[in-house]
Amino acid sequence: MGKKDAPIVLLSELCSKSIFKRGLAENDESNSNSHYDDELITDFEKILKEPSKKSKFIVLHLMGCHYDYEKRYPEVRGHYKTKPPSKWADTERKIRLINSYDNAMNYHDSVVNDLLTVFSRYSEAKNKTASLLFLSDHGEEVFDNRDFIGHGYPPSKLMSEIPFFVYLSPFFKKNYETEAEMIQKRVNTPYSAQNNFYTLLQLLNIHSKKEDQLERNAFFSARYDSASPRYVMGKEYKSL
Repeated sequence: MGKKDAPIVLLSELCSKSIFKRGLAENDESNSNSHYDDELITDFEKILKEPSKKSKFIVLHLMGCHYDYEKRYPEVRGHYKTKPPSKWADTERKIRLINSYDNAMNYHDSVVNDLLTVFSRYSEAKNKTASLLFLSDHGEEVFDNRDFIGHGYPPSKLMSEIPFFVYLSPFFKKNYETEAEMIQKRVNTPYSAQNNFYTLLQLLNIHSKKEDQLERNAFFSARYDSASPRYVMGKEYKSL
């Protein structure tokens, strides 16, 4: 990691334990190192199995499919090499970029799948009341509808729409049936990542002095306000 990830460093200092796969760098060296996200899988499994008298709150920060795309996956995982079906794939550079992004996404999906497998096996074997929440910070345009790649201002819908899912252990579903049913009902409900703070508090069953504000903003609350405007970089999502 480098200077651009300074907020991540500050947040990690609030944790009882933090692991970085690359030491702190004074530049953006981490953007070009040879570490890949699957290295977190072993650490994740180890931390899950560590004995503890308290509940665990674990945060995994993945590089995902951030540019440079070809640096996000091992060379042996480069499946896509031929010309992609995009009208914008009209130069060798664009073909290489689209394929490297698809390879990065394919690899990323496999890492997320492996993390889910580790989590589900552990939580089911130990009868843990546990949940796993996954989301991205932003989307990416890769010559989808125009001659453009990346993300930035002004935002587009492709940059703004992100994957978001919650996995509940069988024991969670059994002990919190009402909450589990509400999560299922929210499948097609509008949501903004700016509400994650409230959603996590609710998911962890943590109450607040501002309970009314929490219930209106927590995604799985019965009182969640789905009509509240959603903004991306200061622009209302509906206007994109």
